[in-house]
Amino acid sequence: ELEKLSQKFGENVLDATKKFEKLITDKNELDGLPATALALFAQMAASK
Repeated sequence: ELEKLSQKFGENVLDATKKFEKLITDKNELDGLPATALALFAQMAASK
């Protein structure tokens, strides 16, 4: 029983992590990120 619950918990955490989104409205929050990361984030945002 504990093993099943542990597995289900892990699956739920993974699902929640995949669905997490954060809206960035202040460009200062992105300071220090490499240009490649910014380009990837922009592409992902545009696809939504």
